Amino acid sequence: MAHVAATNNASGHNYTWLDKEVSNGQTYSYTLTSVDLDGSRTVLGTVEATPQAEVIPSEFMLAQNYPNPFNASTTIEYSLPEATDVSLKLFNLAGQEVAVLASGAHAAGRHVVSLNANDLSSGIYFYRLESPMRSIQQKMILLK
Repeated sequence: MAHVAATNNASGHNYTWLDKEVSNGQTYSYTLTSVDLDGSRTVLGTVEATPQAEVIPSEFMLAQNYPNPFNASTTIEYSLPEATDVSLKLFNLAGQEVAVLASGAHAAGRHVVSLNANDLSSGIYFYRLESPMRSIQQKMILLK
């Protein structure tokens, strides 16, 4: 998908488009042109894009959060080999659910979630990725 920052004087608008007829590794050039009522044309922007094949992971995976231990914020990455419903939840040491970080239908591929733990106290937490067929859990440490 390409994005050109351009403003429509009447309403202000950002323009995006999706070209589904492309080949991986080939560079394409896209130009957004405004045509006024009198027929005059103005080029608003040009972008180039070179699509690359998306790599679909071969396994259901939940990575260790980074950084770990962490203070205030951390990143959690997970991969899905196929589209499925998932939930990514955070639990305290007593097993109580503290937060839902992701929930619902997710496409196959790599996903990244950021956790802001400003409202949590220091300690050990667990995060669990669940799908209808599988469950994986990891441990993280919050140090304030």
